[in-house]
Amino acid sequence: MVQDKIFASSPFSPGSTGDLWYPDAYDTQFFALAPNAPKPLPVPSTVAEFWGDTMLMNGTVYPYMEVEPRRYRFRILNACGTRFLSLRLLGALGRTFPLNTEADVAKPGPALTLIGTEGGFLDGTVAPKGVVYNNTAAHAARAWAGRAARTSSSTSRR
Repeated sequence: MVQDKIFASSPFSPGSTGDLWYPDAYDTQFFALAPNAPKPLPVPSTVAEFWGDTMLMNGTVYPYMEVEPRRYRFRILNACGTRFLSLRLLGALGRTFPLNTEADVAKPGPALTLIGTEGGFLDGTVAPKGVVYNNTAAHAARAWAGRAARTSSSTSRR
């Protein structure tokens, strides 16, 4: 599951970091309001067009995975409310923390093969264009057969 989030300091605990933050007001700089909009505006439970600045995969910021020389199947759910994703695999900058959490764009990883979507498995495999639309799922496969075990990281072009 891939999501975009924003982490901020808490107003209840000054100096803290790592609290999830969601907009709780309409930003009139980005959203035009109707001339007859009520004053004051109601407090929304969600705000349209949320764009987080940090990507999470399965709840982890900067995920990485040690892979063995075998096939892997990925079930990908784009849980972003607004964002489309263009996913790719990349090598990591290093093998130990914190470098193993940073993707190295100069080391492209192996390509993913699309084997299914929300509608089921495909009749054949296709090389995906890389886009997973918001609130949709995809099934992808990648074989690392014949490759040494390595550290991989994932990234999403924003």
